[in-house]
Amino acid sequence: MPRSSYEKWIEVICIAVVAASFVLVMGHIQQLPESIAIHFDWSGYPDNWGSKHTLWLLPALSVLIIYIPLTALSFLHPKPGDTLPMLIHRNVRITRMSLALIKLNALFLMWWLTYIVVQSALSGHIDQNPAGVVSIFLLILTLIIGISIYLIKAKRSTPSA
Repeated sequence: MPRSSYEKWIEVICIAVVAASFVLVMGHIQQLPESIAIHFDWSGYPDNWGSKHTLWLLPALSVLIIYIPLTALSFLHPKPGDTLPMLIHRNVRITRMSLALIKLNALFLMWWLTYIVVQSALSGHIDQNPAGVVSIFLLILTLIIGISIYLIKAKRSTPSA
C-alpha cells in the first residue's frame, strides 16, 4: 500500500527532528560543563547528574526506541496482492497515519528534552525547570491525540449495521 504525501511529509519532518537533536548536542557539547543535570524530578528540579557526554543518549534513544520501532510497525500491513476488504485497507492506512503522528510527537518531545538539558547546563542556573511536569503532560497529550485520531477515523470508516 503506497504512502500518502501526508505520510511522506511527516516522515521527512521526523527525520529532521532526529537530525536536529544530534545537531543540538553536537553544536553545544564543547561549551557544556563536564557535569550536567541529566534527569529532573516531577517538580522540575535536577535529581541526577552525569557527564556531558551522557547527553548523546537522548538523540540515540530517539532513534533506537522511537524512530526505528514505529517506522518498522508502519511496514506491517497487508501486501498489495492480498484480497482484503477495502475496510481493512482503510484501517491500515488510518493506523499507519496515527503511528506517524505519535512518532512525530514523541520525537519532538525528545528533542525538547534535549533542548531543556542543554539550556539548563549552558545557563548554569539549576532553578526549577518545567521539564518534569510539562514533559509528562506532553507525553500523555501525544498519546491521547494519536489514539483519538485513530478512533475517530476508524469509527467513520466502519459501516453502520
